[in-house]
Amino acid sequence: MRRRRRSRRRRAPANRPTFVEKEPLDVLDDDESHPIPHLGKIDVAIYIKNGGYYGIVVEQPLVDDAMTRERILRKFDAYLNDLFSEEFERLHGSPLPGKLRIYVNLHPATANGVLDFLQECRPWLADNKVELVIRFLGPEGAEPKLDAAH
Repeated sequence: MRRRRRSRRRRAPANRPTFVEKEPLDVLDDDESHPIPHLGKIDVAIYIKNGGYYGIVVEQPLVDDAMTRERILRKFDAYLNDLFSEEFERLHGSPLPGKLRIYVNLHPATANGVLDFLQECRPWLADNKVELVIRFLGPEGAEPKLDAAH
């Protein structure tokens, strides 16, 4: 009798950024009114042997609020779950450090607090072998520069 292999999850939940919200958030997986509308979908994916580059595209400015932070965390969770799924390993090989990236492409008018929060997510993603790359949308050569804190 063959035993089913359990899905491997290599996430480090202890390092996941957190924040305190007074009321529980009612977060829908699909919310067209939010700049990050689909939590369960990968916006952009490029697959390579033993890795992949995933992208989150945010075409509207993000405000620094609990809903935005929660949606970012859930989007990252979905991406990590996919990168370390049995299906990903079967199709692309075991994920290796240096071959996993999540690109976050932001609207240039995104609130600074969101940039700070994304920076707080860096160690958590790095613990999971994933590099976080933050970029701004805009015409080529007109991208805003991150200040020294970012």
